[in-house]
Amino acid sequence: MRAWMSRTATVLLTAVLMLLTCEVATRLFARIPADVSQRDPLIGRRFQPGLARHIFNYESNRPVFLRTNRLGFRGPEVNVPRPASVRRIAVLGDSYTASMALPEEETFCGQLQKQLNEQSGGNPTWEVLNFGIFGSGTGQELALYRHLVRETDPDIVIVAFGNATDLRDNSRELSTNPIIQFDVDESGRLVQLPQSENRIRLSNMLNRFSRFYAWQKLKMKALKTAFEKKVPVDRGRNLIYARNEPPAYTRAWNITAALLKTFRDECRADGSLFMVIGIPSACQVYPDYFAQLTSETDPDADLDPLHPDERLGQICRELGIPWLPLTPVFRSRTPSRSFLVESEHLFIGGRSHLNAAGSRVVASELASWVPRTFLAARSESAERY
Repeated sequence: MRAWMSRTATVLLTAVLMLLTCEVATRLFARIPADVSQRDPLIGRRFQPGLARHIFNYESNRPVFLRTNRLGFRGPEVNVPRPASVRRIAVLGDSYTASMALPEEETFCGQLQKQLNEQSGGNPTWEVLNFGIFGSGTGQELALYRHLVRETDPDIVIVAFGNATDLRDNSRELSTNPIIQFDVDESGRLVQLPQSENRIRLSNMLNRFSRFYAWQKLKMKALKTAFEKKVPVDRGRNLIYARNEPPAYTRAWNITAALLKTFRDECRADGSLFMVIGIPSACQVYPDYFAQLTSETDPDADLDPLHPDERLGQICRELGIPWLPLTPVFRSRTPSRSFLVESEHLFIGGRSHLNAAGSRVVASELASWVPRTFLAARSESAERY
């Protein structure tokens, strides 16, 4: 018995020493982006509230000033209740909306607020709240709306659907991303899938205190991405563009439709107009980049870069949800249709997240579409009642 206890203690001590060695080595030699977020059992993830400092962004290779409000999202403090003179838009989305590589004023939310107020002359005063957070999906955004966004009393709620990632993140079958997700049960009812609160607490603690934990997460993510590019499994990133949809993707679209319907109904009950915009990925805009990414995909999948727009548009039309696809206007701003032409980059490096120019395109389209659609909806509502 004593020999067994001695061996066990030796093994545990060795493991602890190895972890400490890895932790020290990571802190001394590894370059790791600062983790400024925290997981939340109700809304999935938010930024640390009350931040006001420069964070080095490895995507844009520069420090970016990050300001977060008490709600844990980018931007100034939010007045609740909403002032009567303010027309408020809440934008929910993923990393394309959060735009961590850009200063606050260069994000499409920041540029949209500026353009709307220039158009209106400050009457009304438009306020655009950025509820974007990296790694989010429509299900997590629904939870965020239920537990936080609705308290800000928005006039308009916009879901910025990331065409390249949100569909997979809406399905636990397709994504291992530890976010809030939903499913549709046998009766067609939307149900939230359970999460482990203990896992959330442990993750927050490790993110806060362990650099090695953060480093291994980055490396595992890179390894997983490399594996998915080589193995044609249903989780493969390219199959979101497949017209011959694998069953898992059809199920994911059904979940997405149920989420958008619930979103629409809850916003309507709260007196808000619900809208959806489709944020394109770089490979939808640049054919040469699409060909590069999909060169090893099974040709029987019949890949079409516009397939996500068509599927999302079909859902929104059937549900009567105002929808703005942005892929066509992005294509019109890139006449060479090549991601190698730097002067036409709307994405960082031509193929990553939106740059300032791409964000300006989104903001300009929304600045025209949102007020027009909002006024039309109010007029229709007045005529109905």
